[in-house]
Amino acid sequence: MNQKLDAEIAAFKESIKNKPKRKVPFLLKLFIGVSAIVISTVIAMCSMVSNYTPSQQPQSLVKGQNTDADDTQQCDAKSEHINKVRTVKKDIDLLTGPRKSAKKVINKKATSAFSVNQYYRIGPPTKVLEFCRVDGWSYVESTEPAYATPYKGWVPTDVLLDLLVSRSGKRIYRQNEVGIDDDVRPSQKKYVINALNSFIQDECKDGLESYPIVWHKPGSPKNNPIYFVCCGSTSSARNIYFSKSGIENKYK
Repeated sequence: MNQKLDAEIAAFKESIKNKPKRKVPFLLKLFIGVSAIVISTVIAMCSMVSNYTPSQQPQSLVKGQNTDADDTQQCDAKSEHINKVRTVKKDIDLLTGPRKSAKKVINKKATSAFSVNQYYRIGPPTKVLEFCRVDGWSYVESTEPAYATPYKGWVPTDVLLDLLVSRSGKRIYRQNEVGIDDDVRPSQKKYVINALNSFIQDECKDGLESYPIVWHKPGSPKNNPIYFVCCGSTSSARNIYFSKSGIENKYK
């Protein structure tokens, strides 16, 4: 019995040994080879990414950047400390120190994006906090528009304006602190400013923008034009409409 079983096992082994081997198709070999190359390339790229440091940025992005913004001179013991909110009379560059020869403060993020030096500027739409003064220069930080990243630097003190507020607590806007649509007649501009400084603020409990813009409503009557301004700055912002006759009636 055992001899017969041994003989059958031996015959089975011999049949396997002599069985012709299947050839692997050429396309399958090619697929396996390409897959191995792709996998090894991905592994290498992942390794490069995991070891990435800022110093490996392309030279074209780094060129032109420096640490000027980090070297901006601060207020010191000799400075006159102010700590008041101001508005700005005109567009002007922020400088790294209280002197005309100081370098402009570089906007590093914008410089990286455009590969050309970009600088921080302030103007009428900007509110700033004036920290201190030195020899006719003021060190300021932008506070509005609220969506912008705060930035600091030096400007001549005479470009800053006091933030005017009435006894009732209303903001008093000067004409350079308001954007007015070109379609608003010059003769109507003072009435529009008066409206902003009075009943418009009563209707806008959420507060007007730091630099409100008054628009002329297209298609409104020429003899009684309609204007509107945005109230609030959140998702609940709305337009407040007012007319020439409405303004005039308020001041009769």
